[in-house]
Amino acid sequence: MGEDVFINGWWVAYFPQRPLHSLEHTEHNYWMLALSLKERGWTDHAVAGVLGNIQYESACNPGSWEYCAEVEHQDYQGSCGYVPGAYLFAWTPWTKYYNWVVANGKEEYDGCAQLEFLFETIEQDWNLYDAYGLGGNYFPTWQDFANSAEYSLEKYALGWCSYYEKPSEDPSVNHVAERIIATEVWYKRITTESPPPDVVACNGTSGCVYKPRLTASGIEESKYWYSNTNPFFQAGFGLPNCTCYAWGRWWELWEQNGIKDIPKLPISDGGQWFSDNSIYTESQEPSLGAVACFEDLNGGAGHVAIVEKLSENGNITLSNSAYGGDLFLLSEMNVKDGIMWGHFKLQGFIVNPHACSSTSRPPAKKKKRKIIFYLKKRRYL
Repeated sequence: MGEDVFINGWWVAYFPQRPLHSLEHTEHNYWMLALSLKERGWTDHAVAGVLGNIQYESACNPGSWEYCAEVEHQDYQGSCGYVPGAYLFAWTPWTKYYNWVVANGKEEYDGCAQLEFLFETIEQDWNLYDAYGLGGNYFPTWQDFANSAEYSLEKYALGWCSYYEKPSEDPSVNHVAERIIATEVWYKRITTESPPPDVVACNGTSGCVYKPRLTASGIEESKYWYSNTNPFFQAGFGLPNCTCYAWGRWWELWEQNGIKDIPKLPISDGGQWFSDNSIYTESQEPSLGAVACFEDLNGGAGHVAIVEKLSENGNITLSNSAYGGDLFLLSEMNVKDGIMWGHFKLQGFIVNPHACSSTSRPPAKKKKRKIIFYLKKRRYL
């Protein structure tokens, strides 16, 4: 039967084995994928849609080859009728990914390298092939898919299938109905269970499940911003106001993650928070949920915002509120440049000790799960 091998945090089974030999290893890889997407800001709906599809693409084995492949690295059509697909996302033909591996000096069966390839190329591959029942252009860009949670789980299962995977149109081999069911199962799991303690997502954070705030939904009249527990609201400096927002956002994150304490952030102007903070760790490196503190080069009161997303190019996405202006807005900046909106100079970050839900989610129940894997004939474009 052979054995699974461990490569850079992922379990891998080599050709001709398709699903991993161990159910425990399979579970590990699914959580690796889930956390790696979540740490890039993908919503639970979007992550579940990917997981539900990948169960029928590769069974989350970075070493998987399409069922019709006759040999590893098959460069002829053979019984497939086309050069077969391979790897986590069953890229077809397999050379699409392999050529990138060679050019960039990556390990072929490294799951993190495969995700890196996904993120580099997803925009060019994202286009709608509405042959599976999606019924409309719900996600015109991959960001519309990754950052949203407004549709049913079925739409996210069909969305990933229709915009990215595009399997055979034959329902007997594309398993669309099963993809929807798997998406629903994985959504429940990633929103109620803790990841295994040994899972470290591709950017290096262990078990961090962060829910970014990318819209104003739920802010108005919420206790986090509109109650006297928030010291800025109590003092008459409620929203729109950057300090009221940042204080309330920490409180929201803490309660989401099961923390009953109240934040003890400074209650001064935003430009003073970095110097006034005497409780929490400070850093020059961004982290999810951290307060980004700014000096106003124009001599104003400064600014604070919350880090919601991290990008590999050094950019960060911040959620903000502006005194006398917008109740909620997003901004993006490059940390090395250190300047936002032309006149706010970054001072540093106040690290949020309870930004991730891995510290509070109930432990996963230990029980055997039956997982059935299908590797299907692919629609080759």
